[in-house]
Amino acid sequence: MSKAHSKPVLNVFAKMWDRGPVKTRLAADIGESSAREWYRRVSELVWQQLESPHFERWLWMVDEGSCKDGANWLKGADQVFPQCGGSLGARMFHALESASKSGAPWCAIVGTDAPAVCAEMILEAGHLLETGEDLALTPALDGGYAMLALRESHQELFEGVEWSTPKVLEQTISKAKTLNLNFSLLPPVQDMDTKEDLAALSCYFQKTGSGSQEQALLAFAVNKSCKPKG
Repeated sequence: MSKAHSKPVLNVFAKMWDRGPVKTRLAADIGESSAREWYRRVSELVWQQLESPHFERWLWMVDEGSCKDGANWLKGADQVFPQCGGSLGARMFHALESASKSGAPWCAIVGTDAPAVCAEMILEAGHLLETGEDLALTPALDGGYAMLALRESHQELFEGVEWSTPKVLEQTISKAKTLNLNFSLLPPVQDMDTKEDLAALSCYFQKTGSGSQEQALLAFAVNKSCKPKG
């Protein structure tokens, strides 16, 4: 990862859909097998939407043992790495710092479970960074964020954050202010963690005029949520 290059880097965190815990809160609503299928479909959609000649995609799988399978599943990554150990914040900082040290002019990080995440979002964040901002965030409607982009990695942004709670965005913004970082917020997006998110996601798709793939995902999840678990 030491070879310098001029392209920005998008770090994409993912896990294999067919093993380990996947979307546990959603699984409690629609069943484990259905939650896995939902995660697989959304991940493939998001990965496809993130393809761009303007930045590299670095795929970070949850562990070394899943890197080969991950590369065969989400094809076309410029690099594939295992996430480091530690908290989510430690893993995110490690990925961003690795990209920064490679010579990338700016870098970003996303997961694969928010259907609205796309290349246009990343490029909009990149434009903000290239015109003076230090940090750009896409809020998630549950209080977290779906995308973070920055020109230089700042470890403090990822320390002491209560991950997987509605406080994530608020705490991150507070840390950015403490660091005197100039930042911008992009339009918020809907992620998908619970049965209650389905109705909100339906409204989001209608408002944005999303295409058939997104509507098919929603129809799948709604159908599963109305059936007994199993």
